[in-house]
Amino acid sequence: GNGNLLRRPIYQCPVGSLFFGTDANGAPRCVNVTCPAGQAFRGFDAALNPVCEVDDGITAIPANQCPPGQAVVAIDAAGRTTCGAPRAEPQECDEGQFMVGIDDDGSVMCADAPEGGGGGGAAGQCAPNEVRPKIMYCGNTSRPVQTFVPAGYNFQIVASCDPDAQTQVMFVSRGGGGNAAGRAAAWQAYLQAGGQIVTEYNISDEVFGAIFGAVGQGTRRGSCRDNAMPVVKLTPDDPFWVEHDIPVVAAGDAACGYEVTNFPGITPLGGWAANQVMFAYRDLGEGRLWLLDADWQDNEASWRPQSTQLMNALVTWCMAGQEPDGGNLFEFQGVRNDVNDADLEGWTRCHLSQYGQSNINIANIQQECGRGTKIMYGCRPTGSNTWRVVAQGDRAAVFTPTGNGNATTRNNGVEWYFSDSYSLGFAPEGQPVSRNSCDTTNTGNNDRICWHSSGGNMTGGWRCGNQTGLNGNNGWERAIWYNDADGGGGGDPGNRFTFQGVRENTPDASLEGWEPCHTSLYGATTNGLSASLNANCDGQYIMYGCRPVGAANWTLLAQGERASVFRDTGNGNATTRHNGVEWYFSTSYSIGFAPEGQPVSRNSCDTQGGQGNLRMCWHSNGDRMTSGYRCGNNFLNGNNGWERRIWTSNAGGAGGGRNDTYASCKQAYSAGLRESGVYNLQPPGEALRRVYCDMTTDG
Repeated sequence: GNGNLLRRPIYQCPVGSLFFGTDANGAPRCVNVTCPAGQAFRGFDAALNPVCEVDDGITAIPANQCPPGQAVVAIDAAGRTTCGAPRAEPQECDEGQFMVGIDDDGSVMCADAPEGGGGGGAAGQCAPNEVRPKIMYCGNTSRPVQTFVPAGYNFQIVASCDPDAQTQVMFVSRGGGGNAAGRAAAWQAYLQAGGQIVTEYNISDEVFGAIFGAVGQGTRRGSCRDNAMPVVKLTPDDPFWVEHDIPVVAAGDAACGYEVTNFPGITPLGGWAANQVMFAYRDLGEGRLWLLDADWQDNEASWRPQSTQLMNALVTWCMAGQEPDGGNLFEFQGVRNDVNDADLEGWTRCHLSQYGQSNINIANIQQECGRGTKIMYGCRPTGSNTWRVVAQGDRAAVFTPTGNGNATTRNNGVEWYFSDSYSLGFAPEGQPVSRNSCDTTNTGNNDRICWHSSGGNMTGGWRCGNQTGLNGNNGWERAIWYNDADGGGGGDPGNRFTFQGVRENTPDASLEGWEPCHTSLYGATTNGLSASLNANCDGQYIMYGCRPVGAANWTLLAQGERASVFRDTGNGNATTRHNGVEWYFSTSYSIGFAPEGQPVSRNSCDTQGGQGNLRMCWHSNGDRMTSGYRCGNNFLNGNNGWERRIWTSNAGGAGGGRNDTYASCKQAYSAGLRESGVYNLQPPGEALRRVYCDMTTDG
């Protein structure tokens, strides 16, 4: 009637959403639907919950569910689904695809399913039935936290600085930032298990520093108009912004806060300008620290609707770790014998030592093994690829203190006992133990492990199955693992903590993507060094470290590609220059490093004084790592108050903190980095950004 050609509108939903019908204005209604891996979305039930089924030819179609070949075209006010083929012939999407809309000629529009088979395990927006039940706020807030909760969601609001497994997110206001240092380990564990923390004005550096390592506070910016939403969006293709198209606020409505631009390993999301970041995140394990250095808690009238939208989005964002994705965790009940390394899918080794080693701090072991919900013990001859005895159980049960008697905790077909001042180990379910201090019972003797402990430390010995009396015996080794996720697959190896040169005072929490493969004291001797390194430190990358026993931070760290770090340099002063470090390696003289460009003077260890605080050396002799010698300017022959460690990794460096001072991929390549992947780069005068570098083309 108006002379314009009338066409059907194009209905298309964004990636990860499904077409739900149209509203009264004819606009498409899109919803996020998460189905378990291996199942397909078929429609909605009467309560508008998604119906997911294995696509194996459904014989009885539930009510309100569309059969194969038909699409959801409408849902009425009573929740009844209308199914149909918009064209005369049936239409269906190819296997592995979902319907995301209907185009202007009535054809079904299909798209590949999200990676992981329907969204289970991917970070993204949560439905009301997917969130954890509590929101915590740590510190004072004049703005009610309830205003951050979108319609349709119900949370218990709790004033606390101690998040637990039921906590969806914890907001830390400026009054709560002082709690970060004292709660660092607990907050790290919460994040590792899929939790989320949001910072506020003036305390992002404190919280980030407690979790990832100290950083300097950035420059103060903004006009203090009390808004959480930034003036400029950064990284617009990040899934968070793809999911939430929230308008920015005007420059005159900018929040005041302190830049987080130079915090290592972050993904910037917004700021006062392109090179002035106020909103960013960094992941740890399965969780996320949101850095929002804006004054959101004052409850002033300058607050804009966009800021409420942002807080709504943060409250209802879910991390992959909140819903385990049902991968391939090697699980069993009872005690197993003769288990090969290749069978341990879904487990990460967090402790390895020899039966002859002592003074290994048990609290440190528990912290390093704190990411999973399950724990596994194992033992074997040093250098073997088969674990003679292994057992696994719930972490809480395995580490339940049982005192110094014969009490046990029964879990998963195993009798567990644990004391950091007597012994720790297990026996088969239903079998008694006789601890003195280790278990000397012979019944079922090939299904028992016992390790001595004293004064909070694991000490030498004692048994691996029917091999007893192993005190002081470095021909046998013991290990502890944690699970990557319940039912969990192999974890996400994508985030390796990386840096160039020699690094000082680094906390354990920063060492994401690295697996310990050797730990010993400076006063100890390790036999069969070559076989041990080949069997246990076999990843593409190697890292050395040293520190006082029980310290929270590693005094020195250096890392590089395995081929360079373990390249035999003989018994002279030759070195291998790699990744900003001078490496030397000999199983008959010494092992260690110095800063790039610095000479070494080995006799047999390096006694050179230049930049001595950045040098590390361990004696070796006859394929043994022997006592001493140095950790920086600390000289340590025979000193069991210091420990040395080697880590290995096959993980990529995306998001794990690659050296963020490179201006370009080319510069990173010239510095010796040869692995293609996502790097943190900072061109001169510009903001830190994440860039994929193709190192097969010299960067």
